[in-house]
This record gives sequence, structure tokens and C-alpha cells, in this order.
Amino acid sequence: MQRANLFFACFFLCDFAGGQVAQAALTIQGFDSNRHERFGSNSFLSAGIDYSGVASFGPNAQSQLTFNGWATMITPSYFLSATHFPPGTGAKLNFYETNSLSGNLFTGTVASGQQIANSDLWLGRLDQPVTANIAKYSILTGDYTGGLIDVVGRSLSDPAQRVGRNNIDQYINSFSDANLGATISDVYLFGYDNPGGTGIDEAYVQGGDSGAPSFAVINGALVLTGIHWFQYTTASGGLGSGDTRAGSYMSALNAAIIGESATFVAVPEPSSWLALLAVAGGCFRYCRSRIVARPPATHTLPNG
Repeated sequence: MQRANLFFACFFLCDFAGGQVAQAALTIQGFDSNRHERFGSNSFLSAGIDYSGVASFGPNAQSQLTFNGWATMITPSYFLSATHFPPGTGAKLNFYETNSLSGNLFTGTVASGQQIANSDLWLGRLDQPVTANIAKYSILTGDYTGGLIDVVGRSLSDPAQRVGRNNIDQYINSFSDANLGATISDVYLFGYDNPGGTGIDEAYVQGGDSGAPSFAVINGALVLTGIHWFQYTTASGGLGSGDTRAGSYMSALNAAIIGESATFVAVPEPSSWLALLAVAGGCFRYCRSRIVARPPATHTLPNG
């Protein structure tokens, strides 16, 4: 996939002014249900990593016909999602303590929510704090371009959580496009390299993934890098995904959170996360040519 001098065509990942792309499962280059499904997997690629703070709207809202979105906890009561596909007041969020559906379940109810700055980042609040066994994720600050991320998205089996991987190709400050509405967000872009990229784990977001998270894994723990916002295509036909970069909104999030505090973590020294990429296997895209930001040409939008 070409990485330089690109014009974009962007697509929302869910219903926005009617939306244009149907909901679908997260695309993974070498999808294997035993490796990439969070629930019911025999050899989940992120086994031992705590995904308990990532919820789908429920109960029974995860099915293909009634799927309604995502939430990622950052404090005991507050979560992040997408402004263009936010949960309404009264929506139910199901949090599973483990990667087994037979484990304990916490269901919270959305009490309120708000857009952060003019971005596609949505801060929601539950009517009660989650239990101690539900993860609350720190947010990564600094530029993680080139870093390996776990990309969470929708599955076609309940409760609709699938995980792939990618490498961040570029950070763009104050990205906007007419077809993405009036929203302006700092973004991370990660292309879908098929073949190549992270190999069988290479992920590309789809309709249904709006508001789902991407994470860095630092010292064995998930640290939030972004929230899924859009797909893009390039003039040469390349495909990719765009996340709102959560770490850009530290001040705005701190001002909006009442009675609790989000935790922010600086990007590790290069030697730390480059070692993680080497363990994951192969060449990372940091050494490839970067995308040069240009005025977007045409953008369109995914559904969900």
C-alpha cells in the first residue's frame, strides 16, 4: 500500500446522516476464531490480557441485527466511545470479568454523556461505578507512530468482540473532512496491508466498530491509544482505519470528569516498544514511508 502523497476517501463506521456502509465484522487478514475471538477461543492471541473494561451495549444488543456499539472504561464511572455513534441515556453496557461467558458479568446503565472538544471522542458516565474486577484503562500520551496496537472490533457471534493487530502509520493533528461532518480530531491512521503488515493478525475496521478501542500493550497491560472513527481509501486503492487519538484530549477529559481521575501514561522510550514489535514479528511500518497529509479529496461513511 502506498504511504506517501495520498488523497483520502473517508467513511464513517456507523450510522451518520443515514450512513452508507453496512455493519460487518472486524476484518482480519488470517482470521481464525480460535485466535481472534475474545470469547470461546482456545488460543486467544491476547490471552492473559485484561479486556474486562471493554463493553458492548446490551443485554442482547450484540447480535448482528441489534448491535448498538461500544464503551471503554477509563475511570470507575466514566467511559469513552464515539461522538458519531454514542450510547443514549439508559443504554445498558455489559462487562465480562474474563474472556469466558461463564464468568461474572457487570451491567451498567448510561447516565449521561458528552462530546469532548469538537472531536469524535465521547465521554459517557455510568449510573454507578463498575466493580473492582472491571479494568479501567490508562490513556497513552505522546506520539506512538510505528507502535503495535491491538485493534478491537465486532464479531458476528455474541457478544461481538474480536481482536486483531496493526501498526500506527501516522499521527495527524486536527484532521477533518466535509464527509465526516463538522468534527475535528487528532487521529492515528493505520493501513490495512494484505499481504504483509502484522501478518495473520492484520486488522481493518468495519461498520459496527465505531467507538471500539485500540490499545498498546505496555508491561503486560492494555493502554488506550484511540477510539475508532472512520475507514479510508487512498488514490491507489489502499485501505486503512482512522482512530481519534485519545491522548490528545487529556486536559478536556480531566475537566469533564467529576469526582474521579483518568490516568495518562507517556509513550515508552523507543527501545521498549520497538522490542515489542520485534517480538510480534516482522518489520514494522515505522521504517516505511509515512503518509503525507494532503487536503482530503472525497470522503464517505461506514454504518456502525
